[in-house]
Amino acid sequence: MHKISRLFIIFFAVGFINTHINAQQSAKKIACALSPDSIIGFLEFKPAGYDGGLHPLIIFLHGIAERGNGSSQINLVAANGIPRHCAGGASMNFTENEKSSSFIVLSPQLSKQFGSWPGFYVKEMIKYAKANLRVDTNRIYITGLSLGGGGVWSVITESPELCNTFAAAAPVCGLQEMNDGNFCKTVGECHLPIWAFHSMDDKTIGVQATQHGEILGNICKLSPPEKITYYRSGGHAGAWIKAYDTGHITTVTVDGKPFTAKPNLYEWFLEHTRIGNSAK
Repeated sequence: MHKISRLFIIFFAVGFINTHINAQQSAKKIACALSPDSIIGFLEFKPAGYDGGLHPLIIFLHGIAERGNGSSQINLVAANGIPRHCAGGASMNFTENEKSSSFIVLSPQLSKQFGSWPGFYVKEMIKYAKANLRVDTNRIYITGLSLGGGGVWSVITESPELCNTFAAAAPVCGLQEMNDGNFCKTVGECHLPIWAFHSMDDKTIGVQATQHGEILGNICKLSPPEKITYYRSGGHAGAWIKAYDTGHITTVTVDGKPFTAKPNLYEWFLEHTRIGNSAK
């Protein structure tokens, strides 16, 4: 083998390793008296180039099958959705308006003693991120699937203060966990952009759960109006497989027409920021 070829291979290998060292997902935990396990375990993804500037943050809430003790069972969290992509080598780098940004992702694990997501999990992730990570606090986003999608509805309608933390929210095939009485004074008054997803043939969580959120949004005359994607088929898992795809897939929505995810969810997140407690 020529000397130049050997040097090229060594250089390529070192570059490949460094890329994966710099972009990685690792298990973390913090003490939390409100948790039955006395801790909140979570997966933390830092993108390549993390040390350069501030980054947008995604808080991801998993489904019911991924609950665990926050320590020895933490890897269950990477079974689906965004942490699965992060574990598989996704860069989480996306471009919006010709500007590239790389997401930090925090994915907490819900204790098996809970059947829904208490708001303190998200509050503790926000607190941790602000104290320990290079986070752009005007670009904090929340999303989740199934039980976690219900958690998103619950968290964003819990209080105006918590709602105002987020630049945008995306519940995917979520349970009907929204606080109906708070809907207008939380997501309505904080002008929170919402993009919800559901498959029409979902036999696990009926599409009526997301339709309920749509009805509430119409009653409250949300500005901006909710963006809702109803997939024609795909079942329960199909909704999150499509919604969290990192590319620009084309699928069929309820109207029977091809729908191309452009912008995809991540690019759509980057279109929104919170400045002075108003979404723009």
